[in-house]
Amino acid sequence: GFVATGEGHHEIAFSADSRWVYVTNRNSGTVSVIEAATRKLVKQIATGAQPLSIGYSKLSQALYVSDGKVGHVSVIDVARQAVVKKVALKAGLGPLKVSGDGRHVLVVNPGNDLVHVVDTASNEAIHEVGIGGEPYQLSLTESIAYVRSLHSERVSMITLASLGVGSKPAVQSFGAGSQPPKASQGVAIAD
Repeated sequence: GFVATGEGHHEIAFSADSRWVYVTNRNSGTVSVIEAATRKLVKQIATGAQPLSIGYSKLSQALYVSDGKVGHVSVIDVARQAVVKKVALKAGLGPLKVSGDGRHVLVVNPGNDLVHVVDTASNEAIHEVGIGGEPYQLSLTESIAYVRSLHSERVSMITLASLGVGSKPAVQSFGAGSQPPKASQGVAIAD
């Protein structure tokens, strides 16, 4: 079957029990809420000008949606199906990922050479990690966030255990190829 959502590129997240499906609508500025069992659209949640990426934290039982144009992360309470907070960051946000334990949200910001970190307990921004070369892609394991940059052949690694209020994130890097991704024929959006 098909479910009509909104306009633009879509990214998808699920609630912990897989009852609800959340779909970003980049050109409509909304997140569609779909009941998985019936495949029915039940609500459109306005999140901002350009919702790019979405992730779910089982710890906070909330969705996090990055807005590339305005530069905030909308926090959607899944019980209320509503935005409960907008965490102000910087314009130019890109993809986000939620750590496996649900404790942190990491958001790349290619235009500002940053990775923003949001604490899901307080829904506050706690770090701006400088990553040069236009960071555009995140991949997470249980202990490390790997950050790819368009203009660097190096992959940066942020140690997740080093994140927290009052701490300094530990960042290292390693070489991954002989040239940066931007030098190749097209850049894939997949992880």
